[in-house]
Amino acid sequence: MDAAATASDEGEERPTPRGVTLPGMSWALAEAGRLPYIHLVMGFVFLPYFTSVVVADPVKGQEQVAELGKIAGLVAAFTAPLLGAALDRIGPRKPWFFVGTAAMAVMLALLWFARPTAGGLPIGLIIAILVTVKVLYSYTEVMHNSMLVLAADGRSVSRLSGISYAAGYGSSLTLLVVVLWALVLPAQYDLAWTPKDPLFGLDPKAFENIRIVGPLAALMLAVMCTPLILFARDHPRTGTSVWRAFADSGRYLVGLPAHLKRHPNAALFILTRMVYADGSVAMNLFIGIYAAGVMGWGPVEVLVFGIVRLAFMMTGPVISVMLEERFGSKRTIQIGLAAMIVVLAGMLGSGPHQVLFFWQGGEALTTPVWGLPIFRTLPELVFLGFAFGTGLFQVVMTTSSRAFLIQITPAAESGAFFGLYALASTATAWLAPMAIGYFTHATGTQQGGFAPVVFFFIVGLIGLAFVKRSAAPT
Repeated sequence: MDAAATASDEGEERPTPRGVTLPGMSWALAEAGRLPYIHLVMGFVFLPYFTSVVVADPVKGQEQVAELGKIAGLVAAFTAPLLGAALDRIGPRKPWFFVGTAAMAVMLALLWFARPTAGGLPIGLIIAILVTVKVLYSYTEVMHNSMLVLAADGRSVSRLSGISYAAGYGSSLTLLVVVLWALVLPAQYDLAWTPKDPLFGLDPKAFENIRIVGPLAALMLAVMCTPLILFARDHPRTGTSVWRAFADSGRYLVGLPAHLKRHPNAALFILTRMVYADGSVAMNLFIGIYAAGVMGWGPVEVLVFGIVRLAFMMTGPVISVMLEERFGSKRTIQIGLAAMIVVLAGMLGSGPHQVLFFWQGGEALTTPVWGLPIFRTLPELVFLGFAFGTGLFQVVMTTSSRAFLIQITPAAESGAFFGLYALASTATAWLAPMAIGYFTHATGTQQGGFAPVVFFFIVGLIGLAFVKRSAAPT
């Protein structure tokens, strides 16, 4: 990737990748503050606790999580594109990013009061907090992504993108390990290599060792996003007033189809990516509560599951680069989508007493395969294998998608298309949660509710077949 120039699949040359600067690293480190919210709160700790303990019904809990995902997605779909387009006209993103991130931190800290007993936050208020945070995450994601090209400063955009994901997954993995070792294992097992009790005097009977992940995610946001505020490059002020910017952005969005019509290949890719990105978002939102409810796992099992899955996800950028060097970005995305369909289907076909749909019951599925206290049966190990695959191929698709967008868009308009790429992420973010909520209610099972996610990846794979690999004319 450090050749004299970086070429697209069909030959257009890009600027020579160079090292990453302090402003670039400051931009990348913000992901280390943002992704722990996804993995600790929305992934493997808080949401499984919310559905299993606070709601006390995994199926009903999955329906409620689907509802909050749908509401947050709809709000973001109707407002984030307008906000992003307005910021293009105003210029600076940092002040808005600071306000959105600070509000997120306050909301996450309030999750400490999500007690399962009287005196805790009502379920409706907890959902409202989670919806607000998810919408704010979408807003700040648009701001963060729109600063990528500026942060790269003529260097490798794909490299900086990969560094940001590596930083985010690394921080999430580290925090999950700390929470497991310091807070969760001591509450359940008497082990020589863990503290005798959860640290900081947290009471596991009141689930304080679980609820603390809200304030912990808030702290990570504050600490890791500060370098971006201080050092990252920002867009200059344009002098356009806020009211004028929003009015102009509304007109821009109305005329957006005409602009995309001039770049049909890029428009098709953005639309296709929007569909399979919905599937990826659903994976992040539901994988923890799905594993806890379907497999009957407690906090220890879900945390270990999340830690190992994140470890697999951290290898995704490396595998993505290897595949891209051999097959190109488009083919790498297609490989990731096809593999995701296979492993997700395998995960759906596995349960506590079932492997791949057809193998059910029998002594072989219930006899422990080793002496460890968790993941002792063959169905659990098979489920883990497929679930880990979903994490790996999800990252392969994500990292390759950013690189592919650069290759099929005019170099002079890369900033505009990256902004559109980020904005499109919010347009249908409500669709996958709505489908999961509907099918969960209709089937009365978590497996039936999760099945529509496969459809999003199938549609993405079909749509990508019609996207050309050649770069757009400048």
